[in-house]
Amino acid sequence: MSPAWQALVIALWLVVLVQVALLLALYRQVGIVYLGSRSARARDGLDLLREAPEWEADDHRGARVRSANLRGRPLLLVFAEPNCGPCQQLMPELKSFADRHREDLSVVVVGAADDRVNRQMADRYLLDSPVVSQVDRSLASLFNVSATPFIYFIDSQGVVREKGIVNGQEQLEEKFQVVKEDGNDRGSRSSSRGNVGANSRPKEVLQADDGLVVRDSGELGRWRVSG
Repeated sequence: MSPAWQALVIALWLVVLVQVALLLALYRQVGIVYLGSRSARARDGLDLLREAPEWEADDHRGARVRSANLRGRPLLLVFAEPNCGPCQQLMPELKSFADRHREDLSVVVVGAADDRVNRQMADRYLLDSPVVSQVDRSLASLFNVSATPFIYFIDSQGVVREKGIVNGQEQLEEKFQVVKEDGNDRGSRSSSRGNVGANSRPKEVLQADDGLVVRDSGELGRWRVSG
């Protein structure tokens, strides 16, 4: 085969390889979009609006992290394998997201069983959030996670509000916004119910010779006469 033909064959193979790489990237992106859709969120992982299971694990600093101690503020639970390519791409954006919302929520990363590997990941991406270990994918099994990076947003009461595969800070912001809006709606409804209850106590109306006698059943013993 002449050198010209060899160069042509090599060039064709390079084109084929580039096309395969582009197809794989497109396939992965379509998968991420689908896994972030409402139908996929309803299928994968724990059910939304259910109470998250209790758990505890050691982090990369040797501290014991318990879910019970994280109640009282929203929690972002991130399942990320240290050797997972998409997880590594997410880590810098997770770092930025966690720093931005440091006062708003807690962040815990669920890594591998190897503490050394988890420490390397935390050091490499300058993570301030704890990276906890799991033996035999115990936490992944508990939360029904089969692919990473997979996240859960759990509200201050321990209820699963959002979940799914994520690939960047924009998706994290979108899901966290949903969690905050849900919390605001619940607070508004609770406040409205309290105001209605305070202003709509049943009243007993009696007929008297000199007019109407109205007794407020919420404040026994107080009478008002209107004539």
